[in-house]
Amino acid sequence: MAVNSKKTGVCLALLSVSIWAGNFVLARIAPGTMDAISLTFLRWLVASMLVLPFVVLPLIQAWRRVVMHGLTIAIMSLLGVVVFNLLVYQSGHYLDAARMSLINAMSPVFIMILAGLFLAEQFTPRKLIGAAMGGGGVCLSIVGSNQVASVDLVLGMGMMTVAAMAFSIYTLMFRKLYQEIDFMALVGATFFIGTLMLLPVFIFNGIHSGFPELNRRNVMIVLYSGILAALIAFIAWNLSVSIIGASRAGCIYFLMPVFAALQSFTIIGEFPGWNAILAAPIVLLGVYIAVVQPPPPKSIVLPSSSRR
Repeated sequence: MAVNSKKTGVCLALLSVSIWAGNFVLARIAPGTMDAISLTFLRWLVASMLVLPFVVLPLIQAWRRVVMHGLTIAIMSLLGVVVFNLLVYQSGHYLDAARMSLINAMSPVFIMILAGLFLAEQFTPRKLIGAAMGGGGVCLSIVGSNQVASVDLVLGMGMMTVAAMAFSIYTLMFRKLYQEIDFMALVGATFFIGTLMLLPVFIFNGIHSGFPELNRRNVMIVLYSGILAALIAFIAWNLSVSIIGASRAGCIYFLMPVFAALQSFTIIGEFPGWNAILAAPIVLLGVYIAVVQPPPPKSIVLPSSSRR
């Protein structure tokens, strides 16, 4: 692999993680001007419109397989587009961006656990130790917090945990279905079905609670979530994985809580607390231990003695 190519892959991964971290800051900013249902629907409406030209042909070519797996794709859309995003944006009412991203960083561990339970992937001591460290670190992030007894804190962390679990199930289903359906066709189907699921909820919510105002702040929020977080980061991440591999990209993904904490402090002046800062390396190290497998030891070949 060329050095420049490797640097490009790392930069793309950092760009993706930075944008996704900003989405947690967005979840903290949005409640003052837009509810979670409206933001989730408008995000995926924008993303679906932009991705449409790139997925029409793959969808036409793969329509039989898409119909065949329609129920599975619908469940994926419900989990990955509707449930995950609604809960992330709703948890922004109750939880700071650093803790939101810290719980989200546990997603690879949830994927590992679910794969072990339902896909018969083997649990190893390394995986179990890493999972225990990650879970313990998340618990540590609320110990000593002045919000520890707050219903809001418990509610926010509960929402983010369910969101991370929903995304983990979506990821496993996507990974399995990707073997049978073209990648872009699957992405397009998931985007469109998820947006259609959100449409009646958005209309009902708008009628009863009011539709969001069309102002500069709301437009910027929707464009960030719909263009940067849903599309640009998604494309950059997949390009990064193709250049430097899933393992290296995954290591960079673990930096998301750091980016989220820095961005939230810089943009909205939100300090997560020393307990969360101390918990972050424990969570990230635990996830790393559980998910990233060590390289196999290199065999040492001893030089054979030459005979005269």
